[in-house]
Amino acid sequence: MLRVLTEHWDSLYRDHPAELLRTLDAMSEDVLDRDPRLRLGRRDLRRAQDARAEAEIPPVPRGGKPVERLAALTDQIAAARSMGRLAVAVDTADTAVTYFHSLPIEVLPALSRSLPAFLYQWGATYVQAGRFSDALHQFAEGVEVSRSVDNRMMMTACGGGAALVHALHGRAREAETFLQELPPLRGDEWWAAPAPGLLADAWLQVDRLDYAAAAERIARVDIARSPAYWVAYFVIRTYLAAAGQESRQALLAEFDTFIESLPAGGVASPVHAEAISIVRYLLLLHLRRPGQALRELDPEPVTSQADVFTQLAATIYASHLLTLGRRDQARRLVFPLLDVPNSRPRILIRALLIAAEVDTLEQNEEFLRRATELAHWHSHYSPFILSPPPTRQRAAELLEESGDPDMAERIRALPERRFEPTINALTPKETAVVELAVSGLTNAEMANRLHISTNTVKSHLRSAYAKLGVSNRRQLAERLGSAR
Repeated sequence: MLRVLTEHWDSLYRDHPAELLRTLDAMSEDVLDRDPRLRLGRRDLRRAQDARAEAEIPPVPRGGKPVERLAALTDQIAAARSMGRLAVAVDTADTAVTYFHSLPIEVLPALSRSLPAFLYQWGATYVQAGRFSDALHQFAEGVEVSRSVDNRMMMTACGGGAALVHALHGRAREAETFLQELPPLRGDEWWAAPAPGLLADAWLQVDRLDYAAAAERIARVDIARSPAYWVAYFVIRTYLAAAGQESRQALLAEFDTFIESLPAGGVASPVHAEAISIVRYLLLLHLRRPGQALRELDPEPVTSQADVFTQLAATIYASHLLTLGRRDQARRLVFPLLDVPNSRPRILIRALLIAAEVDTLEQNEEFLRRATELAHWHSHYSPFILSPPPTRQRAAELLEESGDPDMAERIRALPERRFEPTINALTPKETAVVELAVSGLTNAEMANRLHISTNTVKSHLRSAYAKLGVSNRRQLAERLGSAR
């Protein structure tokens, strides 16, 4: 029986998953312990068919063949991820990768049939942790090994994963290369329409402002079967909701429910925290709750070496600062991102567009021209969504000069997305101060009423003025009056 399973594992897993799972369930724990590959396969099949996965992280046996040790390590990784223990999963993935690269070359042929599944699991773990370069390396290697053993399922999974990493950075050409090399699907495979490739394609369509095509791709993703990719899934759907493709309020409720359903530690990485902030900010903004939205984003100064989601949050925050008239703060936040390499067009194009708005050295035309050239090269136009009409008009003219009149019209047709800040943008202490200020109290009277110093009153007022885009009490009263 074990020899038959070993020789025909790929075809059984691909074409007869239910029968294979029944066979594995009938095996004793002793047999599964002797061959960790079988235990890993049983866990994957259970998860794929919405069965209950085991609750514990299985131990890694000492000794054994390299394929058995790698299978046990990968089993640990999958179990830790399903339990929300991402740090454990990442550490174990690092151990597995290090061990794999330490193996002598003559051992590798014996790993070839099992290795694609290992590489995919390692890559998916690194995606969740925000280690995208490491993820891309595992996925790309998985594609090559899968091709060498004609494993269509893993070619599809690893190729889609590589495409998704490229897409989330805005590298459309590289993503398209992997998508075009995916093997054709017959349509009757249980593993067909895997999430990574669909998410990559959907993100590319969003960046091309083709929301209908993106919605068709995203509708085919069952995120319950691919929870490792929830960040990309909800970010893409948020862009679609902003474009009117689905209900923003319903998506916000669905998103909050999904986050609450994740196991403890399931949102432990910085990428998760930034993604939650981005999704909630964009949805609240388009629900006309800009003050509440602004509180979702409070990024620290970022560098060109930060992860892509941290940088994305910073550019979105800088765009909001411009709507508040806080140009100097937006400039300080975004200018370090002008040093982001061209391999991150999702960030660099946004940084250039914001720099064009806040430039004081008469380089705005240069910034805008460079942003438009990069957007045209990468088919990456979603950054223009948050740009003001004059910027879009000039970008459209540059696109027409580049021979792309259709996209120029799409850019011109984007609705303006500027929202007046409201009192919801203030902290509770700032709110208390401004409400007393508009009622006519002096700084000293407010300090006495609130049991704080006059310097603290002045500090709260300065902060409130900046957030609301006003410079005196008369403008403050007008702003609050129009917002009520």
